[in-house]
Amino acid sequence: MTIIRADQLVKIYDSQSGKIHALDGLDIEIPEGATALLGPNGSGKSTLIKIILGLLKPTSGSVRLFEDRANTAKQARNLIGYMPETPSIITKVNAVKYVRHFGILSGLSFTRAMQRTHEVLDYVGLGDRYREIDGYSTGMKQRLLFAQALVHDPELIILDEPTTGLSPEGREEMLELIREIHEEYDKSIMFSTHILQDVEAITNYTVLLNKGKTLFQGTSEEVAGLYPDVVIVEPDVEIERTAGILAEQYQTNIIGNQVHITVNDGMQAPTMTQVASLLQPAGIGVLSVQRRSPNLEDLFLNRIEKDINQ
Repeated sequence: MTIIRADQLVKIYDSQSGKIHALDGLDIEIPEGATALLGPNGSGKSTLIKIILGLLKPTSGSVRLFEDRANTAKQARNLIGYMPETPSIITKVNAVKYVRHFGILSGLSFTRAMQRTHEVLDYVGLGDRYREIDGYSTGMKQRLLFAQALVHDPELIILDEPTTGLSPEGREEMLELIREIHEEYDKSIMFSTHILQDVEAITNYTVLLNKGKTLFQGTSEEVAGLYPDVVIVEPDVEIERTAGILAEQYQTNIIGNQVHITVNDGMQAPTMTQVASLLQPAGIGVLSVQRRSPNLEDLFLNRIEKDINQ
């Protein structure tokens, strides 16, 4: 079921250097579930999110939200929670007052907002909730922002770079919270990030933007079907000579200290034993051989590079 639909969406900003087309005839359909919103800086991701939230008006085109369950734009946006990348946190209040304030703004009564505030602060693991926010670490502030996005129990949660500035441990904890809110509580999420591995294991649908246009939208299965699998060979020495030997039988490409063998349709992927037998006469050892299916990085790099070269 489609929860966000954009048709020929255009947003033009006026600047000293002329008109900037942040969105240039964007068409997207985002279904229920977990969606990765990807694109390089300046691709239009932030502008799209602001239009969805009603913070910006498009120059032309339209965005429709929750068409099956909301009769007005206000009703639709009440079904959305938003975790911003660069928040304007009121630092001289504590977490309870901060989240409760957003609950009341979302239409909850004072009593219900207070009840939900403690529920979501418990959920995100923010125990120190009566200290002023300006004393919080980056990780605590990120948990606070996640809590305020959840306080009114939205159907869709939009997360804009939710792991920015977090330690590796904090990043994993945040990703686990996001995964849980989607899988166990059946909430739809739209996850905007430049860290592709953050969304790979969580999302099942991808929208890729560049220059205000849609380069790709589709499921994880459709992403996997775009490109062939590769077998990644890591030799102990001499990457160039390794690639040359394997190229006698396979289509190869050198990436860093690895040789990538393209597994074309109908081809049997070479095993560790087969690769080692080819390289052993040349005195080249093999540290690892791994098969990898196409992922979001392949999609991102191939589609963005192709768009830049057009």
